[in-house]
Amino acid sequence: MRFYSLLLLTAAFPAFAQAPASKRRIIDVHMHIMSSDPRWDSKAPNPATGIVPTALNEAAHRRATIEQMKRYGVIFGVISYENEVDTALLKRWMGTQPGLFIPGIGFNLPNAVTTDFIRAERKAGRLSVIGEIGAPWVGYSAGDTAYERFFALAEELDIPIAVHAGSAGGQATYHGSPRYRMELNRPLRLEDMLARHPNARVDMMHAGWPFADETVALMKLHPQVYVDIGVIAWTQPPEEFHSYLRRLMGDGLGKRIMFGSDQMVWPEAIGMTVDAIESATFLSRDQKRDIYCRNAARFLKLSPNPC
Repeated sequence: MRFYSLLLLTAAFPAFAQAPASKRRIIDVHMHIMSSDPRWDSKAPNPATGIVPTALNEAAHRRATIEQMKRYGVIFGVISYENEVDTALLKRWMGTQPGLFIPGIGFNLPNAVTTDFIRAERKAGRLSVIGEIGAPWVGYSAGDTAYERFFALAEELDIPIAVHAGSAGGQATYHGSPRYRMELNRPLRLEDMLARHPNARVDMMHAGWPFADETVALMKLHPQVYVDIGVIAWTQPPEEFHSYLRRLMGDGLGKRIMFGSDQMVWPEAIGMTVDAIESATFLSRDQKRDIYCRNAARFLKLSPNPC
């Protein structure tokens, strides 16, 4: 059973700044849903713009996220819980806009969920992606053997697995995640796991930033690894993001870079990520189409191809 529908492909979305959405389809592989969040309570401003969010509960956040998706032509969004396993929350999102979302399961600690639970959710048609696995937030690397069973299950079920790697985490060590260390985000910490599970399709989230050398080396040796540009596209200065993206493109990895917003409690991050891609003048229109949609469609094995 699939939670996405190709009926969405004929929807009349609003236009992009440069081209109609019908010609600029996007798959956002990195989105989050939550039933509550301390950042709503504190009205935490967008870290890039300083603007205080106005969507401060689940229903408002859901509406604002869907509005952004429609405005910018996002035809599918991969969603996962953020730091909670809440099947009721997932059902609310899936039911609000049938066909728009592809369901994932997010967790940090390796004992947060069981493989039996994931297998049952997959069988019931409520799971298409394992992840985001936020291992570094709780003092692990996703390459730690504690997560081995999830990579093995991704192979068994032939579904993607998405892991947090790179990204500085907003000084997370001092703000609620005392075990967070950048060392745990290093892409090469995943290498032994990849070698043991070569058939697991892996999304290395945040594109391994800022570890460009390790990211390139890992991707060149392990073709099952894709990356998404979640959060770095809109929290980093344009010069830094474009420099990093140019490095990956220059090393011939343009067919494995995917659009991801990592919108968290700031739905406007979807549009900000589109702007970051559009302003990358070194990308051809064809390369942008790869990043927006075609690479993700291949990674997710969507059929027929929606791009």
